[in-house]
Amino acid sequence: MDTNQQEKILIWKRNDESTQTIEVLKFNNAKGGFQVKSFVSGILNNKPNLIEYHIIIDQKWKVKEISLISLLTKDKLVLKSRLNERWYDEKNNEITELKGCIDIDISLTPFTNTLPIKRLGDSLIERTKITVLYINLTNWKYEKVEQYYTKLSNNLYKYEGVFRNFEADLPVDNFGFVMTYPTLFKRVFPMN
Repeated sequence: MDTNQQEKILIWKRNDESTQTIEVLKFNNAKGGFQVKSFVSGILNNKPNLIEYHIIIDQKWKVKEISLISLLTKDKLVLKSRLNERWYDEKNNEITELKGCIDIDISLTPFTNTLPIKRLGDSLIERTKITVLYINLTNWKYEKVEQYYTKLSNNLYKYEGVFRNFEADLPVDNFGFVMTYPTLFKRVFPMN
């Protein structure tokens, strides 16, 4: 996708033992960066759920704001960054335990893998450690974690989630959107 393109729609499907979801994501150019609006619906921890999230991203692929809400359970989370590796809640109180986080990782979507891939670009040729704000939507908790990314080829990246002893090789399209997340997600639209 050309970053001058106005809009991109992506759909991923997840199917594992306790979570079967479909995500419909809309990616737009916005003044000073990009906007994401997405809906994730299906079974989460063996219970129905429908989650809406929005992300505001600057031109350097740093997250400025993330808001998530469950339309069924009414769980809600809003976090903001002033792009200084500090995070704030919706009342502008600093969340000191998140100091140092640049990227985010939301448990129910492969989209957030695109953020460090785009932000770090060719520097990922070498294994690169990043500090991430991880949001676990199975319990609506967040934490600061370490992850590693390595560019294996033009359209293939290795992801290592050290905090949960998990790694996967992630094929991406020419823009950096994940195609398949082995054992978890598969993109069903567009197929290329």
